[in-house]
Amino acid sequence: MDKFKEYINRVNDSIHIERALTTQSYKNKYQRENSKPLPRKTNYELATYGDAILKSILCEIYFDKVDKLTEYIKKYLTDKVLVEVIAKHYSILDYLYLDDDDINIKKDYVWDENDNHKYIASAIEAMIAAIYLESKDYNIIKIIIKIWIELIDNTTNNTLEI
Repeated sequence: MDKFKEYINRVNDSIHIERALTTQSYKNKYQRENSKPLPRKTNYELATYGDAILKSILCEIYFDKVDKLTEYIKKYLTDKVLVEVIAKHYSILDYLYLDDDDINIKKDYVWDENDNHKYIASAIEAMIAAIYLESKDYNIIKIIIKIWIELIDNTTNNTLEI
């Protein structure tokens, strides 16, 4: 089993993983069902942290190996790719805490430009941060990202020579 999947399965054992998989919408559901606020933070801030780690590793991997580094790594960073390739590959929707009663929240992996799937991409980014916080091992994240690069390249037929 790859490391990302291994960490997703630790949701009940890790406060960081649980937070990474807790969407903003879940606060509403929790409040309705429990008549009190959600006692933990959501993945909103954790996604920013994960995005920075993801960018940093992609820059490390491709620095001085490609022209136009910023443009090159964008193909691995788009919300669309994170949703349609990475989230779908790991069936991330099966793990997310979200308000599944909210009809405005898309519950599939088909990206649309209305940003209704952003919460899925944010969960993927938040998982990167959570894994780092759990492991304190940058190399684990790097291994995960290299697997993702291959998955994205194979799925999108967008491999560029480096």
